[in-house]
Amino acid sequence: WVDQKVVYYHAQELKYGENVRVIEAFVYANKDRLQALRKARELGDARIRCVTGMQALVRRRQAQQKVRPLLRRNSSVLTIQKNWRISQIHRALESQRFRRVSAVSIQT
Repeated sequence: WVDQKVVYYHAQELKYGENVRVIEAFVYANKDRLQALRKARELGDARIRCVTGMQALVRRRQAQQKVRPLLRRNSSVLTIQKNWRISQIHRALESQRFRRVSAVSIQT
């Protein structure tokens, strides 16, 4: 590659050189208009980002309003389930304690 690099770049210059010069001349001649177009595009992109951000906020708020009652209901259900499980554990412990006391009283 080191030996052929000069040959390669010379061939590329011969093949694409004129086209590159035409494009560079166009860009140089229309530099101000191209900068104005780029600024307009960037301004449009900024507006789109702002609108997208606002839409995201509105959609988030709407989703919160839909989900919040479900979460409240779900937390109520979880509280009921937790209390039920606690009562079941207490019953099981009392039952075990009663069996131990009964077994001890039978053995003595």
